[in-house]
Amino acid sequence: MSLKKSFSKNIVSSLFFSVFFCWPLHFQIAVGKETNESSADAYLHFILGSFASLDNNSQSALEHFKTAAQLDPQSSLLKLKQAEEHLSLSHITETKSLLTSIQNQEKKNPDYHLLVAKVASQESDLRTATKALDQATKLYFASNNTSKGRESLLTKVAILADHRRYSESVMTLNSYLKKEPNDEIGFYFLGKIHSIFQNRKESKKAFQKALDLRPGFGAAAKALGLQLELEGNAQQAIAVYQQALSTNGADEEIIQKLINLSLISENYPMALVYLNQFLTIRPEDTQSQMRAALIYYKLKDFTESQKIFQGMLNNDSVPQDRILFYLGTLCEEDNRFADGLKYYEKVDAKSEYFIESRLQIGLILESKLNKADLASLSLAEGISLRPDAPELVIALAAFHDRQDQLPEAIRVLTKGSATFKQNEKILFMLGHFLDRTGDFEAGVDKMKQVLKANPNNEHALNHIGYTYAEHNINLEQAESYLKQAVQIAPENGFIQDSLGWTYYRMGKYKLATELIERANKLSPGQPVILEHLADLYQKLGKREQALEIYQRIMRMSAENENSKAEEKSTAETKAVQDRVKDKMALLDTANSN
Repeated sequence: MSLKKSFSKNIVSSLFFSVFFCWPLHFQIAVGKETNESSADAYLHFILGSFASLDNNSQSALEHFKTAAQLDPQSSLLKLKQAEEHLSLSHITETKSLLTSIQNQEKKNPDYHLLVAKVASQESDLRTATKALDQATKLYFASNNTSKGRESLLTKVAILADHRRYSESVMTLNSYLKKEPNDEIGFYFLGKIHSIFQNRKESKKAFQKALDLRPGFGAAAKALGLQLELEGNAQQAIAVYQQALSTNGADEEIIQKLINLSLISENYPMALVYLNQFLTIRPEDTQSQMRAALIYYKLKDFTESQKIFQGMLNNDSVPQDRILFYLGTLCEEDNRFADGLKYYEKVDAKSEYFIESRLQIGLILESKLNKADLASLSLAEGISLRPDAPELVIALAAFHDRQDQLPEAIRVLTKGSATFKQNEKILFMLGHFLDRTGDFEAGVDKMKQVLKANPNNEHALNHIGYTYAEHNINLEQAESYLKQAVQIAPENGFIQDSLGWTYYRMGKYKLATELIERANKLSPGQPVILEHLADLYQKLGKREQALEIYQRIMRMSAENENSKAEEKSTAETKAVQDRVKDKMALLDTANSN
């Protein structure tokens, strides 16, 4: 802690409350007998100055103390008070001058030495500051003012810590604690010093001692809990906070810590207990209400979650679009899709939840309510309302693809690519769709545009390389593209397969074998990789191994058809089946010969 922060107005407060006892005797007698008008006026200004000081109005306090000193020029106390206010106003020279003028009269006044320490600390005079604090501490304890004595000693410790004098600060505290072994504040402060210097073991020990001395010591519990959190001992921290909460039931900070730790450890029921406890203290805390509703959602208690969210509707202090989105999600979870649509449709187009809401509307209409036309219209409307949202363009194109409307999907993406010229996802999707139409050159061109936006897009690199390999063209370029892709994503089995297939086309069968076999280990059971591996084995004369893999592909294809029940197999699956059948027939013919 900084030295300036370690001092406070406590000294002013203590002086004010002891004003009747610390004022010079001749002045009190004069006022009491009302025989000296100037003394009475001085006393009045002293009182007014003390009030102003307590109110942190140092300039006004200084003026009153100056006036009082003019009326009673013999009072060293009034000079001390002026010095104090001068220091509050950063008038160092004036403060030092006043302290020098009263050093003989006030040398037994601990408040004087405390002020000397304050001046010295501001001038970074550590030696003078600590010496003055030692004297102040001694005088305070001698007068049985243990509270101020401890404050003075702890101030010295803070100064030493500020100057990185760790050993001295700890030694000072330990010396004090030997004399006062039941001072929980002292042990708490010792823990703080250890924590500042990253000695977590000793810090925890000191904080625990403070808690042992006073089990309800909330500050020590929070400090110990924090050390345990920093060590990653969440469960121990929870135990400390729970113990503290048993004696500090309304400590909001401890409750919040328990909530956060419960969430981190994914103990959602416990988090709810503390959230509800917090809400009994602050029932209008909307952030906590939101967290409780989300936890109920996580625990699949949709009824309770919806109840809380509905209670937050029409509350201007809560973002309504967020509440509407969550209510829509809850309705989906409860299979009340029509109700979910109503909530999603109320989300404003300017909201950060609009895009996701519109995507959910499209999915519900298409896959849950079988209203594909409305889904298309909703997504198109979303694009018109939020022309800055490429996600909606991608969603609409994907919708048309699912509806076997590939030309319409390409139209949507082409228009979208004109708006979002550097959007990798739109360009990649467009390139992929163009390739599916048979226009592989247009597809490659779009993938090259993807690479202009992001030269490290491994999927675009793989698409170009594999396309060249499939068409047995530009094989050296294909190798270059695919080597770059492998460097970016070395564990991607499909990229390994593409490079291996390129080497197959180039007649480099040893390299092809290494890569395609590795691809099969990285992505096992993938028909295209298995087919390439079988083709390679056939080329190498390993006919039995090739035939075994072809048969496996056919079994997988049949199982895939059965799993789809009455759905028709895709054109791609049919093409694989036809190719593998032809290759198996060639193997059989070769074997018979």
